[in-house]
Amino acid sequence: STMVQCRSCGYVATCPYCDIPMVYHRAGGRLICHRCGNKAKPPTTCPACSSASIGYYGAGTQRVETEVQLLFPQARVLRWDQDVLRGGVTHETLLRQIARHDVDIVVGTQMVSKGLDLPDVTAVGVINADSFLHLPDFRSAERTFQTLTQVAGRAGRRAAGSQVIVQSYSPEHYAIQAASRHDYTSFYRDEIAFRKQHGYPPYKRLVRMLYRHQDEVEAQIAAEKFAGEIETVISRSSWLTDLDLLGPAPAFAARLRGRYGWQILLRGDSGPSLMADMRIPFGWVVDVDPVSLL
Repeated sequence: STMVQCRSCGYVATCPYCDIPMVYHRAGGRLICHRCGNKAKPPTTCPACSSASIGYYGAGTQRVETEVQLLFPQARVLRWDQDVLRGGVTHETLLRQIARHDVDIVVGTQMVSKGLDLPDVTAVGVINADSFLHLPDFRSAERTFQTLTQVAGRAGRRAAGSQVIVQSYSPEHYAIQAASRHDYTSFYRDEIAFRKQHGYPPYKRLVRMLYRHQDEVEAQIAAEKFAGEIETVISRSSWLTDLDLLGPAPAFAARLRGRYGWQILLRGDSGPSLMADMRIPFGWVVDVDPVSLL
């Protein structure tokens, strides 16, 4: 994604309702929050320091498309992302263009890699393969391996001599190494050792509790109070000794649609039983065996 940042003071244009960087969309020249849909005009001067040194950073599909067209001016480039689909173009239309050989290069997001059989693809490039790798989630390596394996499957289904080129700042990571070799066994061996070492599923169960409030302090107070109640129950119960209480802490999406999020994690096999027996305060969302912590 392309974000707007001041080269003088480091200011980043963020959503006032979600506190995450807004994404610059070249078509229409707008900043859009991909969580709540808020739209804004990109600043011409920095709102923080008034500098005119506003820059656009990142590699969103629109920017990659522009760069590809500059590098290969004779190539017919097709962009495949949510913006194109929201404009009324369907997956089927794009697939027909590719099948008719009306396209030389496809620039797209993850959706291109998921389950689509693109004929005659001989080369695939992955920009910033680390985008999932360093997220605060126990499945980040799994998602990285899965995505790279799917992407690699787009090339060479029918053509010999095809290649996949991966850009990464962590090329030594076991998920990227295993994906580059199509080696599920070695990935599983390293990933399952990581999960065991840190007490993540399948070795221990997780329960995630999330609370949101329009007032940041109120959200924190509610989280600390509920965590204290859970801690008291655990300390008084001999059958809950396997449980680890993690948090409370701000959620990964610390602010979403104007509501601040705090979360608590329970790690241990008796977590679901404890939650079934406890009175859950109003407003809390309890996710047993969450597929993601984001």
